Amino acid sequence: MSLSASELSWASYEKWQESARLNKYNLYEIPTVVTLFETFLNDIKYPRCIKDTKFIDLVSLHENKKVAQWIFADDGARYTHWVSHLKDDQLEDNDPYELEHYRHILLHCWDFHRHSSSNEAELRMGTDSLISSAFALRLKGKHHLRKGPVLACTPWTAKADVIMSMVLPFDWVQFLMDLQNPVFSSEANWEPNRVVTFAVEAKSKDHVSASRQLAMYLCSAQHQRRALGFEDGPLFGATVVGSILTMYISTWSDGEVDVSPGEPKFKLDNVSGFIICYMFLCRVADHSANEVENMIRKWETKGGKEDIKQQNRDAIRSPWRLQSSPRSQGDSESREMEDGVDDEPALNAAHSLVRANLRALEEYDKSHMNLVGLPPSKDIRSWARNSSGGGVDAS
Repeated sequence: MSLSASELSWASYEKWQESARLNKYNLYEIPTVVTLFETFLNDIKYPRCIKDTKFIDLVSLHENKKVAQWIFADDGARYTHWVSHLKDDQLEDNDPYELEHYRHILLHCWDFHRHSSSNEAELRMGTDSLISSAFALRLKGKHHLRKGPVLACTPWTAKADVIMSMVLPFDWVQFLMDLQNPVFSSEANWEPNRVVTFAVEAKSKDHVSASRQLAMYLCSAQHQRRALGFEDGPLFGATVVGSILTMYISTWSDGEVDVSPGEPKFKLDNVSGFIICYMFLCRVADHSANEVENMIRKWETKGGKEDIKQQNRDAIRSPWRLQSSPRSQGDSESREMEDGVDDEPALNAAHSLVRANLRALEEYDKSHMNLVGLPPSKDIRSWARNSSGGGVDAS
């Protein structure tokens, strides 16, 4: 059975408690001080272009009778007030996160979010694109966006809104698939070549169910990382409830996963908050990517590879989740998890399926295809430059 956020109401609270007990995770509602978050926020340096007349005019345009503009005059005034109070040490000549090239895209994302109704799908139009821009679509983005993946969470599965992931080396995945009962994927539908790096749950109003659902994702991802041999470090996620994006942190403590919200919270209904959130998420994305890349570099050394292989062999003796049967693309995502320790035919079929598609998946990931209606990262510069020439008048 798959648990969605809408099902995690008070009526199903007992089910969620059972999941938390079986998977050994704890959700704390009181915000915790996350030093890393404070560092990310305090160290943000904005490109000087955000104070340029062209950039300010873009934000300050208001609606007129001929052309429907994005931003009303009061939003432009708030933005102008914000940039005017930025200190010189908060600005730099470089633009590492390509804010100048992304300004049109970010304003489109913000406009989607600002005009979203109480419908969750509309709410996610802007925020999914914001998160994807920070993690995947920019030129230095190293993550891959996954919408609606089904994550393992004993004894059920949990359908996530969005996860970000990174691809493991091909020879590592081949080794994992040769192991008996290789329950290393956090996803329940046989995607062993990806490691989860960030998770998101969005709701129009219900913060409680959103945080409970996110706790499932982060617990699943933390167990996956431990089984793969990653060090027990923090893993981040976020909830988007209405116009507030709240960061969460998950850590291991005495064999259990602790999940708690952290500061800051970002108000996405104004332009400055949207831009600050984008810059912050870029920092989070780079930090998460560095952790995975360090593990990949370890795999590429002879001694490190043998250490990881031994950790993986040890992990299968005490699998962290039940083994799911392989599922085709058309299968229902709400299929119940199966105990597949003795399910050798299913395992063999899944092995063949995965091996046949691993190289195709690898090439697909390398192409950095757009999953949220935005251009591929390699074309982002030309698209951003040309976007002001037609459509909405934003220059």
